[in-house]
Amino acid sequence: MLHLEDYVKEFNRALQVEIEHQKENGGRLYIIQDGLLLDNRDHFIYRFVMDQEMSLPDGTPVYVKIDDKTVPGNVISLEGFDLILALEQNIGTEVHEAQLICEPWFLLEALQKRLEKINQKNTFLASSVLTGNQVKIKNPEQLKTGQQGKNCEVCRFVLNNAVVFIWGPPGTGKTETLARITNELLSSNERVLILSHSNVAVDEAVARIASVTSTYKEGDIVRYGFAQPAFLAKHRNLTSFYLAAKRRPELLHRYEQLKSEREKLKKIGRSKELASVEKELSNCRQEIRALEVFVIGNAKAVGTTLSKSVIDEAVFNSSWDTVIVDEVSMAYIPNVIFAASLAKRRIVLIGDFRQLAPIAMATAPLVNKWLKRDIFEKAGIVKAVDSGMDHPCLISLTIQHRMHPRIAGFPSIRFYGGRLENAPDVAKNVEPIIKDEPFPGEPLIMFDLSGLDIGSCILPDYTRFNLFSAFASISLAINSGKNNVAIITPYVAQGRLLRALISDLYPFKEDNSTPKCRASTVHKFQGSQSDLVIFDTVDSSGRPGTLVSSIDESSRLINVAVTRAKGKLILVCKRSYLEDSVSKNMPIRWLIQYAREKGKHYRLLNTFNSDLLGENDSKHLIWLENEKDIRSKLKEEIKNAKKIIGEFKSDWLESKTGQAILEELDKPDKNVVIKCNSTSPLKGTSLENDVIIKNFIPYSALLLIDNKVIWCGAQVRGEDRYLWVRYSGPKGVISIAGLLDFDLNKINDKKIVGLQDFVKSKSKCPLCGNPMTARLSKKGKIFLGCTTYPSCEGIKWLDIEIANEYLSFIEAHCPQCGSNLVARKGRNGLFVGCSNFPDCKMTFDLKDYLK
Repeated sequence: MLHLEDYVKEFNRALQVEIEHQKENGGRLYIIQDGLLLDNRDHFIYRFVMDQEMSLPDGTPVYVKIDDKTVPGNVISLEGFDLILALEQNIGTEVHEAQLICEPWFLLEALQKRLEKINQKNTFLASSVLTGNQVKIKNPEQLKTGQQGKNCEVCRFVLNNAVVFIWGPPGTGKTETLARITNELLSSNERVLILSHSNVAVDEAVARIASVTSTYKEGDIVRYGFAQPAFLAKHRNLTSFYLAAKRRPELLHRYEQLKSEREKLKKIGRSKELASVEKELSNCRQEIRALEVFVIGNAKAVGTTLSKSVIDEAVFNSSWDTVIVDEVSMAYIPNVIFAASLAKRRIVLIGDFRQLAPIAMATAPLVNKWLKRDIFEKAGIVKAVDSGMDHPCLISLTIQHRMHPRIAGFPSIRFYGGRLENAPDVAKNVEPIIKDEPFPGEPLIMFDLSGLDIGSCILPDYTRFNLFSAFASISLAINSGKNNVAIITPYVAQGRLLRALISDLYPFKEDNSTPKCRASTVHKFQGSQSDLVIFDTVDSSGRPGTLVSSIDESSRLINVAVTRAKGKLILVCKRSYLEDSVSKNMPIRWLIQYAREKGKHYRLLNTFNSDLLGENDSKHLIWLENEKDIRSKLKEEIKNAKKIIGEFKSDWLESKTGQAILEELDKPDKNVVIKCNSTSPLKGTSLENDVIIKNFIPYSALLLIDNKVIWCGAQVRGEDRYLWVRYSGPKGVISIAGLLDFDLNKINDKKIVGLQDFVKSKSKCPLCGNPMTARLSKKGKIFLGCTTYPSCEGIKWLDIEIANEYLSFIEAHCPQCGSNLVARKGRNGLFVGCSNFPDCKMTFDLKDYLK
């Protein structure tokens, strides 16, 4: 059997492989947009929108670059495309665009260093966790807090054992259990460290601990690190920063005074005085943070992230009787072993090995062994449970309080061996959600796209999207009365598309909090819950993807997606395709079968004329079916348009509506690009020789009109009938055009003149007289350089007059309101904005027009 030092050597080799993989594939710049300052009390908390979905662990050190200024900070959370950062300095109330520089392997390198010194810690406890050996506590304390029922059983088990695994399926109250355990340990005068994978989970745990330990004085329970704005608003007195500031009342008074002075100066625009105040504020913060170590040293219970326990001396050099790790099934095994080594007396590990496993990027055997498995598996817990045997270190939570029983029945049967029981009042508690739209009175619904001739598209990175399932999912969300809606999908591309639709249809709340509707991949939703969950499966043609990758992985994905729902779960799928293409042994087939037996089955085609999809408050998203109306409206829009990109199946072009639209497209005043699976419908037209042949066309017809409007139509199988969606939300249109490779500047298979070519015809080099061209500086700003460089080094900045002349030349219009686009000067240089400002605040990066 390996000794701990042998395990550590393997851990560090696995970590090194992952570090090298990340360095080869990461560490680059990311564009972040729509920055908004949410809170400036303890740190500068910003929300940004990422331009792509990625994985950044909570606590990852980052830099935000804006102009010539680079500001350090940390990731608080990344959910889907919504990034919350804590920055060291103020970069403005609103930030149009910035660059994010991150090195996520920093945390892995720090973990390697900590593991190298693990012999200075509790190696016996760390080894016992790895092997799953039972270790009894000598002379255990008796219960002191009057716990009842299951809490009493769990707390007694914890008091009697030094190595404790708590298995908690979804909704079984893992956070409540953690809080009760902590309260019991504090009553026995133990010092407790609470760790979790995410800042959100730490916030929830600390808030819950404080609510059940009301007899403790201020400073006994501390949240250390970067908390979410929602936590700061309610529980600032639990944060280490606030408690540290209170140790020096004069410093706290000066800090608050400076913040008030800063706000006044911002309003009157005194930049020199403002810079001085900002510098003094920064000095105050540094003084306060130096005092945090004393707060941590005197606290009885401290909650922070696993990553902070690795990089912060105030945590790993402190003495802790018990360490509790929440969400442990998502943590790397080396991380868990290091956490166990910090405990003098007891380690408590809480999680669910039926949900998502840890995520690592490399594929080497050591990485698979130590970074892609969870500690439950390594300790033999999973094997014991699967064999129907007890494990001496394990206690299970079995009563769920979240989901309606008809939703909970599926994971209980398929993933938890029937062990998951329903709390007596759970159905009553979620009744108000069930009564609401959509599908009042129904907790479980299969919304079936069968009957429509639609396809799902696969991108080069193998992620997928499906316009019709996205439109159906967002329409169902719009018609819901709930404030808490989650659209969950297996694919990054679909999540990106849904996120764009949400940006158009669900603006952020006035208090800058989370929008009513969120969309992302399954991985981003673990640990959360929503009143209504819409599970968009996407796949509808070709070979199925993620949902059938393997039974184990598919089970975890579907389990997490389903169990986020409290009162209503809607499965959006093309049932006929999945039943024809996927084995009955795969979890997605289990879910379809369960939904047919225990839920209600609705077909999109049968519900179209109801309020469900036919009518909604959004002007951007309209469903249409009447072919005569569609023909009339589409012809009118094309008649008034200048630029159209169309993608058609040949049989639709040969239909009555198709022929009418083709006739309109064939007029000489139109700039048109047509993609089709055959040239035969275009014979005899001026478009015949310019058609782009494309073998796979996912829908009957799809048109992008003047970069403002998307029309998408799909045929009803076996009928001469089509269902259409018209979409005009600007961010959704841009997203769809990008996914479909509809180059917004591509007309008749040629580029509209880009800014570089335009400049060549308008600007001469001041040194040699040759044409100049537009180039991008290292700092991301556009400048003009001589076309003969390096022979001639003539340069000058792009001026606003040339930029506006170019935008006028290409007839650039705002996709939001139709007004002209103009160049403006901002703090980051020139950008493109709507001429209808401030009524319309649409903006674009001038770099997008460079080529």
